Amino acid sequence: MAPRRSRRDAASDEVQTKRQEEAKRRLQEKLYAQASGGVTRNRALAPKSRKSRDALWEASVSYFRDVACRDHKQVWLGLCLDEPEAETICKDFLEYYLLSSEDRRLVFGPQESEEKLSITCVNTIESVWKSLVAEADDRILYNMRLEDPRNKRQWMLCLPNQEKDTMGMFPSFEQTFVKREATAEVLLQLLVGLWEQAPLIPCAPETRFSFDRALTLLGVSGFRVYEVMDIPYSRVELGMVRDPSDATKAVPVATIHLEHQKQETNAVKGAQNHKFQFQVTTVPCRVVCLTRKIISRALSNDAFEAGFASYDELLRRPILENVGYVPLKWKAEFADRVMCPIKYSTFCRLRHTRDSISNAFLGVFEPAFRNYILGNTSAVYEKKSYIPQQISGKDLMMAAWAALAGTDEITPQLRHATFTRDENAPMYPTAEDYDNIESRKDITALRREVEAMRAEHGAGSEEARKAKLRLDADITALRKLAVAERREKYFAEADRLRSLGVPTVSLRAGAGSKRTASRYSRSVPDAVCIGRLMQESERQDEEFETEYFESFTAFLHNIHSRGASVSTDDLDDGPKNDKPDCLLCGLSCAHRSSLTRHVGRVHEKNFARPFHCPECSRQRLKPVLITGKSHWSNHVAKQHGRANAPNVPSRVKGPIRCLICNCQNIR
Repeated sequence: MAPRRSRRDAASDEVQTKRQEEAKRRLQEKLYAQASGGVTRNRALAPKSRKSRDALWEASVSYFRDVACRDHKQVWLGLCLDEPEAETICKDFLEYYLLSSEDRRLVFGPQESEEKLSITCVNTIESVWKSLVAEADDRILYNMRLEDPRNKRQWMLCLPNQEKDTMGMFPSFEQTFVKREATAEVLLQLLVGLWEQAPLIPCAPETRFSFDRALTLLGVSGFRVYEVMDIPYSRVELGMVRDPSDATKAVPVATIHLEHQKQETNAVKGAQNHKFQFQVTTVPCRVVCLTRKIISRALSNDAFEAGFASYDELLRRPILENVGYVPLKWKAEFADRVMCPIKYSTFCRLRHTRDSISNAFLGVFEPAFRNYILGNTSAVYEKKSYIPQQISGKDLMMAAWAALAGTDEITPQLRHATFTRDENAPMYPTAEDYDNIESRKDITALRREVEAMRAEHGAGSEEARKAKLRLDADITALRKLAVAERREKYFAEADRLRSLGVPTVSLRAGAGSKRTASRYSRSVPDAVCIGRLMQESERQDEEFETEYFESFTAFLHNIHSRGASVSTDDLDDGPKNDKPDCLLCGLSCAHRSSLTRHVGRVHEKNFARPFHCPECSRQRLKPVLITGKSHWSNHVAKQHGRANAPNVPSRVKGPIRCLICNCQNIR
């Protein structure tokens, strides 16, 4: 490469002089800070990790000062010098930190609650200690090594090994969960049940679809949960590819770009193994077809730059001419918009999916490619995180006895986590459970607190709202505990009776549950219908595909049919009431003021652009174009009942001038 030639003139010399003066000033500032001992080495951490470490460091400083009555700097220096006192103080801090994690947990029984440790895994304590050592090294020991370079090794702390802890630094805990493999059959049952059993899984249409898409994506190759959360449109590309079996046709293909988590922040990347992308096209089984789900989401959001309004238009309008691939661009405003938003808490019960898919890679991919997909090393995969306790007894027998082991078609069924499911087990609290919860002292006290806050500060005050949230949270937790307790008793007794050859009819009669009212009952029949359409794998004609995508688009637009596609028993959501409903999402509100607050808080963005009234579409009426919140309130009050209309006062004050006759007395 030829040397860079610099242009020499008065202007360039002046710029160069300014740069040198600025560099000289910065260097002098750094040297002064170093000489004064004010240097703190800052590691490149993600904002969440930085915030967590700062809070942990402040907790340790507070403990050393207020409890141990020691200067925190001297404690860390003493630990480097192997002082027994410093070691004892640090051990006691870890014990103090562990005991400080005690939290009040609701229980059934006379005591009503008990204190339990929220830290139940040794990995948490180990992570705490590693973070503290790293912070001490950055804040204290780094400066000591600068001041005493001849003895810099003395001012370094080594991290104890969790598995070989001779100092007794960590508590001895085992993992508190059992790793189970979620097989392909289990994932398929979850995806089908999410739609077919919609009456038992009430949730918003958006949540149901996002959960389905996330679970399908997790099932492809076991990505980490955060890697499939909040994927924006910019990381999903949809295009049309020439069909190799028929050159006159094009088929849709989706390219999904993912980035592995648990990577170093602000680190120089010498490779691209932190990024991952793959292409998928339509498959006969719609239950696991990612491409169809991406298209459904894009059509419902009107995200295509070309303005495709239907799946049929998406297939017919693009032309390939002499190329084999045409990308279908998104609108500019959709670049950073999340395609399928869903909260992390919804993923909490999906963690075992990653373990199961990684096991499916055995014998299919080479270890290097498997590790690239999972974003881990062989050591982590083989020794720590991805091997379930339950292994195949069939394989062990075949390895030991070969042909003598025979043909085992029985034990492989036990790998399925849902093999022992019982549809007759309790799923909801009973009337007795509701009465027991309401008679508890803590619930009674919380209800009194709510009434007191309403009387003192007003029913709509922030204090009353927070008190009501605490009450609702405790009641919800107690209902879950009641169901868990009944299920535990049911399965234990059912197993005992079946082993004795006695039917469990008596248990079924005693497990009758009281269902709570569902706010999303409007969408249930359509969810069940979509679940049935998804399982029609043999029907691949264009007419059926059009029906499938129209059903999905209407479902995501909260345009729900009134057809009786589900039995009335399945849709029995408790006693009927005349409470107002939000006609945008189907939420049932306590009164009209609650409906007004809900519309303003949740649906404000819906009024950013005109849309057709979904309730008119549901009732097969002529669609009305809504142009704003006031228009929506007036239309609902006139057409669908005043009780269902949010109270949106007019912004116009005083008389209105008529632009035709110039009259000012019009109101």
